[in-house]
Amino acid sequence: WLRDLLSFASNGTRASVRRWLHSLPKNPVNFDEINPPGTRVLVCGDGMARGRVPDAYESGLKAAQRILNAL
Repeated sequence: WLRDLLSFASNGTRASVRRWLHSLPKNPVNFDEINPPGTRVLVCGDGMARGRVPDAYESGLKAAQRILNAL
């Protein structure tokens, strides 16, 4: 995606890439701490750990597995 952005910017269009400073959670939590066994509402996403895409993906997989196990 970065290559596409840079090629778009080379056509005379101004573009910039910046990290969003508020993307990192102040108090990350463990998936199992915030989602105890038996809970009917699951919380998942990048705010669960370090604010990274792989962490969001992993917490989504855990939530999906919990739902499948409950069926």
